[in-house]
Amino acid sequence: MRRLLLPLALAACAPGLPPAIGEPLPAQAVPPALDAIGALAKISGAARLLALGQPGPGSHEQPLLVHRLFKYLSERSGFTGLALTADATAVTHLDAYVQGAAVDLDAALLALQDRDLATAELRELLTWARERNQAGQTPPLRVFGLDPRDPDAAALLVLEYLERVDPQYVPKARSLLSGEQQLGAEAVLTHLDQGRDVMVAASAAKAWAAARQQAELVAQARRMTESWEFEAGEFARARNAEWALGQLGPRGKLLVWADNLEVAAEVPGAAPVMGDFLRQWLGGDYRAVAVSFAAGSV
Repeated sequence: MRRLLLPLALAACAPGLPPAIGEPLPAQAVPPALDAIGALAKISGAARLLALGQPGPGSHEQPLLVHRLFKYLSERSGFTGLALTADATAVTHLDAYVQGAAVDLDAALLALQDRDLATAELRELLTWARERNQAGQTPPLRVFGLDPRDPDAAALLVLEYLERVDPQYVPKARSLLSGEQQLGAEAVLTHLDQGRDVMVAASAAKAWAAARQQAELVAQARRMTESWEFEAGEFARARNAEWALGQLGPRGKLLVWADNLEVAAEVPGAAPVMGDFLRQWLGGDYRAVAVSFAAGSV
């Protein structure tokens, strides 16, 4: 059975969390051996983005598989980024923790409002990544989120950045970001792009890129509100995965953990999923692996 972090705290948050819909594996089920991990790693080949699917939430073995595979890939194949299908703004706290910031990891996991991520298994993975970074191994490991779920929280991060580098624009930016229309967020994106050189000089390229991505999340959320199209969310996740890969540098590699359907490289029908877009954009640099459980095995 999956072990949840802080059961009492999770119970208190239960009304806001999605129910677990997956059936737990038998207690005697064991995670894949290292030779199986090696076989999975070989599938990635020279690809820079490997997407690992899952058949559904609720298992103890799936996050163990992610942990072992990410550790293996980071030590042997140059993978330095992990992307989760969680609110991209909330995941910035997990990324800060992994990079050594004084972050309450349990609180940050609970803030994801996803009981399938607020687990002891993911906590162990993130703790290992932090320890690896603190040991001085380079390049550092990073964690990213793929979903634009909280545009208000994303807007606050954009405004905090603008307070430092362009305080005169803050009132206008606040008005544009607080609206429900996509055009307002896109106007802020245009301002950030046009003022990039000055803002980078006043802060850093990494800080500017992070703020711009938060503004992009606001625009994505507004776009999804205005559109009823299924692919709007899938397109946003694909864009965010591509952005995360870019943050790892020209030789960086990213492991994406999502649903089997979302990572599929080709889905029949007129509505593309995240994997469809990534396959179109990245070609051979994108590989997807579906995972299923049967008879206590992965």
